[in-house]
Amino acid sequence: MHMFDVLTYIAHTLRSGERVAAASIFCLAIEIMLPYGKVSFLSRARGILFQICYLVIGGIFIEGYQSLIAALHIRPLFSISLDGVLNSPHPVWRGAGIALAFAGAILMGDFLYYWFHRAQHTFGFLWRFHQVHHSIREMSVWNSNMHISEELIRPLVVTLPMALLISFHPPFLWSLIGMVILMQGTFEHADTRVHFGPLGYLFADNRFHRIHHSVELRHYNRNFAAVVTLWDVLFGTAHFPKKGEWPNVGLDYTDEPNGLFEYLTMPFTVSLPATGAQAPSSRSAE
Repeated sequence: MHMFDVLTYIAHTLRSGERVAAASIFCLAIEIMLPYGKVSFLSRARGILFQICYLVIGGIFIEGYQSLIAALHIRPLFSISLDGVLNSPHPVWRGAGIALAFAGAILMGDFLYYWFHRAQHTFGFLWRFHQVHHSIREMSVWNSNMHISEELIRPLVVTLPMALLISFHPPFLWSLIGMVILMQGTFEHADTRVHFGPLGYLFADNRFHRIHHSVELRHYNRNFAAVVTLWDVLFGTAHFPKKGEWPNVGLDYTDEPNGLFEYLTMPFTVSLPATGAQAPSSRSAE
C-alpha cells in the first residue's frame, strides 16, 4: 500500500473519540508501569465520567461550528497542496514535506493557544471555566478534564482562525496533526517518571506542564504553551524543571469537583479570589 493510502486510512479510521481513547489508554499504561506518585481509583473513575461528558457536549459544539462554516461557504485564505510531495518516489522529499507541514501548523496553532491560555489566567470570566481544570489535585491522564465550555470558547480563537487561515491538501494531514497534539496533550498530564529528557527543552512534557499546575508561588504564570516551549521562552514565561522538581498541584481556594453536577456548575458556584483570576497559592509554603 502506498504511503498516501496508509496515512489516509489512519486519519479516517481514528475518529476523535477513538483518538482520545487511544491516547488515554496508552498514557495510562505508562502511568501504571512507571508511576511518579499514586493516583486513586476514585480519581480515575471520576475523570472518565467527566471525560465522557466533555466529549459528548464538546462534539456537539464542534459540529455546530463546522455546520456554520459550511452554511456560510467560508474558505481558507491559503491552501497548501502536498500531493506532489507525498507521491514523490523519493522518501526524503516525502518525509520533509510532512515534517514541514507538521512544524508550520503546530507552531501557528501553539502560538494562538499560548495567548488564549494566558488570557484564561488573566481575565476572571475565562478563569471561571478554566479553574475547573486547575482544581485537580490528583493530576493524571484520566482526571485532567477541561470544562465543557473549552470546546465552545477555544475554537473561536484557536481552531477556527487556523482553519480559516490555511488548509492542507490532502486534508488528512490535519487529522494526523490533531492526533499528535492530542497524544502529547494527554501525556503532559501523566503522573509518570517517564518524560522527554533533553527534548523537554524543545517540547512540553509532563514535567514542564506540571509546573504550570503547581501550587508554588515561584511557578505562578509559567509554561502556558501546549506543544513547544518556544513561545514560553520568547515571552518570558518558561520555567524548566530541575531534576526531582515535581510540585503539588491544585487550587488553594476550592476543591476539585466530586461529581458530574459540580463539574458542570463549578464556574458559576465557586467564588473567585480577590484578583478575579488565578492567584498564587497559600499552600506554596507547605
